Amino acid sequence: MARRHLQKLSILVGTGTAALIVAAVFFLVWPTKHETDLSAPQAQQLALAFAPQLQQGDLVFRRGRGFWSETFSDKAGSNLSHVGVLIHDQDGWGVVHAEADDLSLIGGVQRTPLALFLNGTALRHIRRIQMPEAAREKFVQNIREHLRRQTPFDTSLSLEDDATRVYCSELIWSAAQYAGIELARPRDLLGKSYITIDDLFFSPLLSVVSAQAH
Repeated sequence: MARRHLQKLSILVGTGTAALIVAAVFFLVWPTKHETDLSAPQAQQLALAFAPQLQQGDLVFRRGRGFWSETFSDKAGSNLSHVGVLIHDQDGWGVVHAEADDLSLIGGVQRTPLALFLNGTALRHIRRIQMPEAAREKFVQNIREHLRRQTPFDTSLSLEDDATRVYCSELIWSAAQYAGIELARPRDLLGKSYITIDDLFFSPLLSVVSAQAH
């Protein structure tokens, strides 16, 4: 485990100033399995329970047990670590999100079936952005375009590259900006602007989407 931590730190140092900021701010922790984590059958059941209530463009927040999930969620007021956008296609409900490999940090925008996205999570929430339908269509259109392009993951955590590279919360924030919605305001950390999970989760424009009871 200690060797894995050192590998992670060396990769962070190699990614530039922004990564050094992250390394300085967030402590490295190692995940463990908890009995309360959602199993695959439970995730499938929850996805089915949510399905009748969902709309294109809804946000799915989660806390997992991966390396970065434990690292980032431990420092967030929401206790969450990742977020994606729901879209519906011929394969059913999927989550479009920006994610990178734990060690290599290589990744980008991808689609994951909703049940798989929920599998193994310690926490999960679905929220709806309150916006006009025309804005919602533009928001979803932009998210789909990122998926089509497979926009690379933004290891520099920069908001100044016109979303040519994105991290998870940046993907949603930039798509909302494209649709004319000010979902959250960037915060300054050591001279750089960031959009965090908490900035999105605590936005006054979000409303709760509840699973249908059985």
